[in-house]
Amino acid sequence: MAVGTTARKPEGLQVAFLEKRHDLESTSTNGTQSLIGTLPKGTAVLAVYKKEAEAKVRAAQLWIGTAAAKSSLIGAAGIAEGTSTTVTVPTALKSVNFTQDTDIYITQTGMTTTKPAAGIYDLTIAYVVSPQFAS
Repeated sequence: MAVGTTARKPEGLQVAFLEKRHDLESTSTNGTQSLIGTLPKGTAVLAVYKKEAEAKVRAAQLWIGTAAAKSSLIGAAGIAEGTSTTVTVPTALKSVNFTQDTDIYITQTGMTTTKPAAGIYDLTIAYVVSPQFAS
Protein backbone atom coordinates (compact mmCIF):
# COMPACT_ATOMS: atom_id res chain seq x y z
CA MET A 1 0.00 0.00 0.00
CA ALA A 2 1.48 3.31 -1.06
CA VAL A 3 2.14 6.11 1.37
CA GLY A 4 -0.54 8.78 1.06
CA THR A 5 -3.41 6.48 0.15
CA THR A 6 -6.69 7.00 1.99
CA ALA A 7 -6.05 3.77 3.91
CA ARG A 8 -2.96 5.36 5.49
CA LYS A 9 -4.43 8.87 5.72
CA PRO A 10 -8.15 8.31 6.05
CA GLU A 11 -10.54 11.01 5.01
CA GLY A 12 -13.57 11.77 7.11
CA LEU A 13 -14.41 11.00 10.72
CA GLN A 14 -12.52 8.63 13.02
CA VAL A 15 -14.32 6.46 15.57
CA ALA A 16 -13.30 7.05 19.20
CA PHE A 17 -14.27 5.10 22.32
CA LEU A 18 -15.01 5.66 26.01
CA GLU A 19 -14.57 2.55 28.13
CA LYS A 20 -15.48 1.84 31.74
CA ARG A 21 -15.64 -1.23 33.98
CA HIS A 22 -18.59 -1.03 36.39
CA ASP A 23 -18.64 -3.21 39.52
CA LEU A 24 -22.16 -3.55 40.93
CA GLU A 25 -20.96 -4.86 44.28
CA SER A 26 -18.64 -1.94 44.99
CA THR A 27 -21.30 0.65 44.09
CA SER A 28 -24.36 -1.00 45.59
CA THR A 29 -26.48 2.05 46.41
CA ASN A 30 -29.50 3.19 44.39
CA GLY A 31 -28.76 6.38 42.50
CA THR A 32 -24.97 5.95 42.56
CA GLN A 33 -23.41 7.65 39.54
CA SER A 34 -20.03 6.58 38.14
CA LEU A 35 -18.28 8.77 35.58
CA ILE A 36 -17.56 6.96 32.31
CA GLY A 37 -15.83 9.94 30.73
CA THR A 38 -16.46 13.14 28.79
CA LEU A 39 -17.87 13.26 25.28
CA PRO A 40 -16.62 16.32 23.38
CA LYS A 41 -18.71 19.01 21.73
CA GLY A 42 -19.87 17.82 18.32
CA THR A 43 -20.18 14.14 19.29
CA ALA A 44 -22.47 11.69 17.54
CA VAL A 45 -22.83 8.43 19.48
CA LEU A 46 -22.69 5.40 17.20
CA ALA A 47 -23.24 2.51 19.62
CA VAL A 48 -23.04 1.44 23.23
CA TYR A 49 -21.55 -1.99 23.87
CA LYS A 50 -21.94 -3.90 27.14
CA LYS A 51 -20.12 -7.10 28.06
CA GLU A 52 -20.94 -8.98 31.23
CA ALA A 53 -17.55 -9.78 32.80
CA GLU A 54 -19.12 -11.30 35.94
CA ALA A 55 -22.75 -12.36 36.19
CA LYS A 56 -24.82 -10.23 38.53
CA VAL A 57 -26.42 -11.64 41.64
CA ARG A 58 -29.71 -9.92 42.59
CA ALA A 59 -31.61 -7.12 40.87
CA ALA A 60 -30.12 -3.87 39.56
CA GLN A 61 -30.65 -1.57 36.60
CA LEU A 62 -27.99 0.45 34.80
CA TRP A 63 -28.70 3.67 32.93
CA ILE A 64 -26.26 5.64 30.77
CA GLY A 65 -26.65 9.40 30.44
CA THR A 66 -25.72 12.77 31.85
CA ALA A 67 -25.70 13.83 35.50
CA ALA A 68 -28.99 15.68 34.98
CA ALA A 69 -30.73 13.06 32.83
CA LYS A 70 -29.68 9.53 33.74
CA SER A 71 -31.41 7.95 30.74
CA SER A 72 -30.40 10.52 28.12
CA LEU A 73 -28.39 7.95 26.13
CA ILE A 74 -29.92 4.61 27.08
CA GLY A 75 -31.88 3.27 30.01
CA ALA A 76 -32.12 -0.17 31.62
CA ALA A 77 -33.95 -1.67 28.64
CA GLY A 78 -31.01 -0.72 26.42
CA ILE A 79 -28.49 -2.37 28.75
CA ALA A 80 -30.34 -5.72 28.58
CA GLU A 81 -28.98 -7.14 31.79
CA GLY A 82 -28.78 -10.90 32.03
CA THR A 83 -27.19 -11.36 28.62
CA SER A 84 -23.46 -11.70 28.19
CA THR A 85 -23.06 -9.12 25.42
CA THR A 86 -25.28 -6.40 24.03
CA VAL A 87 -24.71 -3.74 21.42
CA THR A 88 -27.20 -0.89 21.43
CA VAL A 89 -27.30 0.36 17.86
CA PRO A 90 -27.88 4.01 16.84
CA THR A 91 -31.61 3.54 16.21
CA ALA A 92 -32.06 2.54 19.87
CA LEU A 93 -30.02 5.46 21.23
CA LYS A 94 -31.81 8.55 22.42
CA SER A 95 -31.05 11.83 20.67
CA VAL A 96 -28.49 13.96 22.49
CA ASN A 97 -27.16 17.18 20.93
CA PHE A 98 -23.64 17.63 22.28
CA THR A 99 -23.29 21.41 21.98
CA GLN A 100 -20.65 21.37 24.73
CA ASP A 101 -18.31 18.86 26.35
CA THR A 102 -20.58 16.54 28.36
CA ASP A 103 -19.77 14.15 31.22
CA ILE A 104 -21.41 10.74 30.77
CA TYR A 105 -22.32 8.57 33.77
CA ILE A 106 -23.57 5.11 34.61
CA THR A 107 -26.39 5.41 37.14
CA GLN A 108 -27.33 2.34 39.13
CA THR A 109 -30.94 1.91 40.33
CA GLY A 110 -33.65 -0.72 40.73
CA MET A 111 -32.07 -2.45 43.73
CA THR A 112 -34.09 -3.80 46.60
CA THR A 113 -32.90 -3.84 50.20
CA THR A 114 -30.84 -6.90 49.25
CA LYS A 115 -27.90 -5.40 47.39
CA PRO A 116 -26.06 -7.11 44.52
CA ALA A 117 -23.39 -9.53 45.73
CA ALA A 118 -21.68 -9.68 42.34
CA GLY A 119 -21.80 -8.26 38.84
CA ILE A 120 -19.21 -6.58 36.66
CA TYR A 121 -19.93 -4.91 33.32
CA ASP A 122 -17.50 -3.60 30.73
CA LEU A 123 -19.10 -0.69 28.86
CA THR A 124 -17.85 0.94 25.65
CA ILE A 125 -19.36 3.97 23.91
CA ALA A 126 -18.36 4.39 20.26
CA TYR A 127 -18.60 7.93 18.87
CA VAL A 128 -17.36 10.36 16.22
CA VAL A 129 -16.79 14.10 16.52
CA SER A 130 -17.53 16.71 13.88
CA PRO A 131 -18.22 20.47 14.06
CA GLN A 132 -21.31 19.77 11.93
CA PHE A 133 -22.89 17.83 14.83
CA ALA A 134 -22.57 20.66 17.36
CA SER A 135 -25.43 22.81 16.14
